[in-house]
Amino acid sequence: MGSDRVCPCDFHSRQLRKDLQDTKMVSKSAPVIRADRTSDKTVLPFLDTVQLLFTISFIVTLITNWKLPEVRPYLILSLVCFLTVGASSGVYFVKEILTFSKMPATTPATLQLRLRANRWLKWTTIRNVLQFVSLVLLLIALDKLA
Repeated sequence: MGSDRVCPCDFHSRQLRKDLQDTKMVSKSAPVIRADRTSDKTVLPFLDTVQLLFTISFIVTLITNWKLPEVRPYLILSLVCFLTVGASSGVYFVKEILTFSKMPATTPATLQLRLRANRWLKWTTIRNVLQFVSLVLLLIALDKLA
């Protein structure tokens, strides 16, 4: 049922579990629950389709509203956030996820690997914040149109 692949979150889960076991808050025989991230092959095509539709709609929005000076700065800033997220995905996140996904679940959580996982989680959080900022900027632009 579980996957033989890991993600950075698994390293934090293992460490938390170990810490809880050390303080007797979780028994060592308690089952480990892991998500199976390899079973659903339809997720990536769906996400690719959503990404393509968002990009097309964003381009159409930018073109149709370019002449409106009160909306343009919000659309441009939103585009910058969107492109930053896309570029970081292509340059950093895809490479790291592929590397993490090739590691067996029994890979020891060395200090170097924990630091790498922590860095991945930190940049993921920043990336998610940028996506949220992009959404807020688009909503402000929409409000300016109303």
